[in-house]
Amino acid sequence: MKNLRLPTSEVWYSRFAHHTWVDVRLPGKADWVRVEIPTPTSGIKVSHVGAEKAFADERWGRPVRVRTVLSGPAAGEVAEGLVARAKSMESPDYLSFPGPNSNTFIHSLVHDVDGMHARFSANAVGKDFGLNLGVSETGTGIELDAYLIGLQVGWVEGVELHFLGLTAGIGLAPLTLKLPVLPEIGF
Repeated sequence: MKNLRLPTSEVWYSRFAHHTWVDVRLPGKADWVRVEIPTPTSGIKVSHVGAEKAFADERWGRPVRVRTVLSGPAAGEVAEGLVARAKSMESPDYLSFPGPNSNTFIHSLVHDVDGMHARFSANAVGKDFGLNLGVSETGTGIELDAYLIGLQVGWVEGVELHFLGLTAGIGLAPLTLKLPVLPEIGF
């Protein structure tokens, strides 16, 4: 799973918000598959990309951050599950802020596919939008979210408070301070 800060635009949240997507390589295939909702009007996109795009350091003129890497035999099953689940989903309603949006979509994929766990950027606005009660997306904690307000507690997440799509808290693995609109501050 990867993310980057949104390109600068006229909307205020693009100054800090991050976009999340998944690049996977299916077993026995050379090309990669990208799963995302790239724009508010595009709907769900499951597209083939070459290795050069899958491993690119930049996208939309911004640096890419790899958030989660899976490898080995289990990764192939997760990749197939992610692509199949994404293809079976209907494009969700889309509201850039506070959600549901592209980050809400990837969050639901992570929860829906067995064996997939991921650590989202604190500024992946919309990642916690919806009614979520259960194991957190990293698989190391619990979450309780009710659309505009919520809480996560876990080994990787630490303690996070969610309000209007924004996150504040302290991460434990690694130790980070998470403040709305600012990059995570590591110690």
